[in-house]
Amino acid sequence: MKKLEYLKISFILRKDRIQEGLVPVYMKILLDGRKAYVSTGEKVNITQWDDKNGKFIGITPLVNSKNQRLDRMKNDVLSIYNKLKSMENDVTVDILRQHLTGEEVNIRK
Repeated sequence: MKKLEYLKISFILRKDRIQEGLVPVYMKILLDGRKAYVSTGEKVNITQWDDKNGKFIGITPLVNSKNQRLDRMKNDVLSIYNKLKSMENDVTVDILRQHLTGEEVNIRK
């Protein structure tokens, strides 16, 4: 019997990389106990970040567009994962990260 895979996608701050009061936002992908991080290209002041929900705080058009970008990134991961699974390929966090960053992808069946 094949085991059930567990995919979790969240957004975190890399507080160890703070520069000029801004912290980079990373997407964390967790699959079967392995994790990978992908930069979103966004930076935020720590006070303008909701740690619990992994989103920017606020309702301005700029904040909304940044949160929509994070949602699109999450949906891209889910889409890639579902596409690979439908082709019965093994999916790893490294393969997902490679697809997102445009690196050469090594897919295994």
